[in-house]
Amino acid sequence: MVNSLSLRSILDANKLTSPNFLDWFQNLKIVLKQEKKSYVFDTPIPPIPATDAKVEDKEAYQRHKDDDDQAACVMLASMIPELQKQHEHMDVQSTILHLRELFDKERALRDMRSLKNYSDARWQKVVLFSQFGLNFHMNRLEATLLELLNMPDTAERSNRKDKGSLLIVSSFKAHMKQ
Repeated sequence: MVNSLSLRSILDANKLTSPNFLDWFQNLKIVLKQEKKSYVFDTPIPPIPATDAKVEDKEAYQRHKDDDDQAACVMLASMIPELQKQHEHMDVQSTILHLRELFDKERALRDMRSLKNYSDARWQKVVLFSQFGLNFHMNRLEATLLELLNMPDTAERSNRKDKGSLLIVSSFKAHMKQ
């Protein structure tokens, strides 16, 4: 029993908060495997045996039901209170399925936000390059290919320093005359 308590402390230290579903689920599988109850993830509870069923069928059903209840309690104990309330009346398989759906939805939202941020950053680069091109042509700059290739990076650094003000490439012009 000491080993199971020490492994269960992993779940106490890493409660399910939703975004950490994969890590939490991995820890849960480790704990239930050590307790020889991990089969409840894959094997549904058998139907309630008939009253005239064999004793071993009744015992197998009761053992599975007890293991499922115990696994569900371990799961609930390792969740934040909001998730506990949502899942307190579910069996292990239903809970895991529901949590995976929540995790997938949350991950999709994070991915969409990342894509939006990436798109915003790309758009800023397009605007920055447009400003650079406009200034380059308006000032009729002359440059070698290598200098030309370095100019957008220099302009971007300058833009960051100036916090988005219109780019002025007079420094490029002075550099080009040397």
